Parts: sequence; C-alpha cells; structure tokens
Amino acid sequence: MKTYQWSIVLLVAFGWLATVGAQPVEVVVRKPGVQENPTLRLESFSGPEEIGRLLNQTLRRCGWFRVVESGDADYRVRAVWSGDGERGRLRLGVADADQPILDFATERPRPPRAAVYEATDTLLKRLFEVPGIASARIALVIGEGRSKDIYTINFDGSEPRRITNNNSISTEPSWGGRGTELLYYTYYEPMRMSVMSVDLRQARQRRVARFNGLNSGARVSPDQRSLALCLSQDGAVDLYLMDLQSREKRRLTRDPAVSSSPTWSPDGQNLCYVSDRAGRPHLYLIPARGGQSSRLLRAFEEAVEPDWSRVSSQIAFSTRLGGGYAIAVVDMNPGEQRERRIVAQGGGDWESPSWAPDGRHLVCVRRRGRQRQLVMVDTWLGTVTEITRPGHFELPDWSALP
Repeated sequence: MKTYQWSIVLLVAFGWLATVGAQPVEVVVRKPGVQENPTLRLESFSGPEEIGRLLNQTLRRCGWFRVVESGDADYRVRAVWSGDGERGRLRLGVADADQPILDFATERPRPPRAAVYEATDTLLKRLFEVPGIASARIALVIGEGRSKDIYTINFDGSEPRRITNNNSISTEPSWGGRGTELLYYTYYEPMRMSVMSVDLRQARQRRVARFNGLNSGARVSPDQRSLALCLSQDGAVDLYLMDLQSREKRRLTRDPAVSSSPTWSPDGQNLCYVSDRAGRPHLYLIPARGGQSSRLLRAFEEAVEPDWSRVSSQIAFSTRLGGGYAIAVVDMNPGEQRERRIVAQGGGDWESPSWAPDGRHLVCVRRRGRQRQLVMVDTWLGTVTEITRPGHFELPDWSALP
C-alpha cells in the first residue's frame, strides 16, 4: 500500500468567472520531499453525467491530486450518486494500487455541488489528515471607485452571492466564526466608517463598531472574543483590541508610525501586523496581552498584507521584489528558520494572500495594469489556478470550513 504522509467548475451567470486548469508560475517552490501530487483516476461513476463531470473537475481543482483519465494511478475512485438531480448523496469507494482503503458517503441528501464538495473534503481529510478546501467560501470585494460591495464565491468561482448593497464603499471582508459571519467596513460619509457584521445564516447585519477617522483591518480572534483593528486616534494609527462583549478597547501600539493589517496566530496569543516605523512597511509581531513588538524579517525591501494560517502556522504576505510585488511565506513553527520563501512572482503584481483551510493553498490577487483577478496558488508545487477572469476583484479572504 502506497502511503503519502503530508502533515499538516462551471461557468455561472456572471461572465467574469472562469474554470480553468492549473498553470505553472515563473518561480516554482516545492515543499521539501514533495515532487508532485499523487495520481488519481475516477474509475467509474454511476449517476447523472453532469454530476460526474463536476466531481472530476473538483478533484482536479482541489490541488491534492494529479487526475489521470486512464492507466495506473495511486488512487482509484468509484463513485455512486443516489437521488434525483436536485438532491442526493454521493458515495466514494477508494482503492490504492493494492486494495480498497476507503468507503464513505456524504451525510445527508444535498444539492449536487454541495455533495461533491463535501465528498472531496472528506477524501482529503481521510487520506492526508488536512481540512478540505472545497466547501469553504471566499469573501471578496468587487467594484471600483466609490462603488464597491462584498461578495462570496465558491473556491472554483461558482455561485457568487452579493452580501452588501450599500451604495458606497464596502471593503476589507474578513471571516468570523466558522464560515457563518463576515466582518467588513463601510464608508458612509467622508472620514467616518462602521465595522459591520453579517450573519450569513439569517441575512442580518449589525454594527460592531463606529469610529472617527481612519480604520482598517478588523480581525476576530480565534476564540471569537476579541477584535483586532487599527484606529486613528491622537494623530496616529495604532493597533487596538476590542472586547466583543463589553466593547472596551485596549491599545497595543503607541508610536508615530502607521499600523495596519493585523492577523492572529492560531492560538490567539500573538498578532502579526504591518508598521512603517523603519521607513518602509515591514512585518512585526506583538503579544495579544500587550508588550513590545519585534520585527519579523529584515532581509528584503518591504512586506504587507500578512495572513497567518490556522493549521500550518505559516504567514503569507505580499513583498516587494525588484520592480513588483510577489507572494512569500515564512514558517512560524518552533525550530524553523524564519526565512521568506517566494511562492509566486512575475506576470504582474501579486497581492492580498489568504490561506485556504488546508494550510497549503492561498487565494490572492494577481494585478496586471488596472485588471485584477483572483487566483489560487499551491505553495508546495508552485502552480497557479485561476478563480476569476481579469476584472475588478480584490481583498479575498478564505473562510474556515462551515
């Protein structure tokens, strides 16, 4: 039995969405010891043809297999759909080169796409012990100028859902809870804004905070008790924590530099954020309980937009490299050398990385001129998969599994 021990779509009504295959990027960065994905073949499928195609596409797109159409494969899958075209259950039987190793079905009757996503995520969990990525939604901003709104989409760009319609600028979406709540900023008059929370299950919005001046970077702590955000008070933009029950604020930084883009460590004990105290923006670490901050990396020009993975303890960020921006990661696990690894560069500027639940893939923005598109980057193999066509997309944030 061959064992892989790795720790850790369809066009829709909107013409800007695309389902495409993986394409190599200019710089290929591999996880040590991993040269390629294991092969997988969908040996048989019993059910409507369009559901079989969707399953095949999702297995390709999830980024953990090299799907082959014939011949030998590391994993062979037989799938059976039971139900009508509206709702049903999907059963997968999985064998390796020698013998059957898995047999499972989705838990309850669901629409075809949801069942395919659930089955794919269960397969990744059973084979590789990682959270799947198919069922987790991506929040993003669509629009330009003074007309921007928050949307959510699936990991393959399908089923866009408009979350805001404020006739203003709604921006900086971030997930709270486990895929059931979104935070964002809305500008309702010059230099004033509100931090809003949207309950996606009940379609209800509430104001979490409203402050004068510049605000940015609202991020809920892993225990859902605190909100990290940057506020302009006393003539400076500093990092604060706000208790979500009492609404009391606690200031973490106090200097003339601008603080921005906080992101929480998986255990909620530390924050990584951006400060320009050294003359250019760089990454800094600070304990959530308060104390001195320290610069994370020194051997490059600048770094912005950090995101700390929930499961792999890596920080992804956009970094200045030559004449443009690239995506890099740094491993925060104890004993690891804290050196940046470039995972995507060239062919435009790479911005706003956000980790997938599996701790391997990123969603980010690739910008070429005025056009911006969402792409998925494999930080192990250095491949990229388009999620949207070029347009006006920015600031993606990948949720945890619901």
